[in-house]
Amino acid sequence: MDKGSIEYVPLNAANGILPWTKSCFVCGESNQKGFRLRSRIENNIVVIEYSPTPNDVGWKEIIHGGISMTLMDEVMTWAAILYARKACVSA
Repeated sequence: MDKGSIEYVPLNAANGILPWTKSCFVCGESNQKGFRLRSRIENNIVVIEYSPTPNDVGWKEIIHGGISMTLMDEVMTWAAILYARKACVSA
């Protein structure tokens, strides 16, 4: 991994935006094929906003399960990290 893939931007306490790595598929600003979304904390809840594109649809205008699970993985991991106050992963 190059240094750019592991650098992250720290928590922005002013607006609750959570840190992100530059190459992450969900939040990485340098990942051209990713979502480039920002997770944030609102009232002790991890929030991520996403509007599906036509490429994210699986069947009859229903978002593909892989897309929804990827987004759930992101917020569940952040919820675990914030609860445990240490690095964790979802499983």
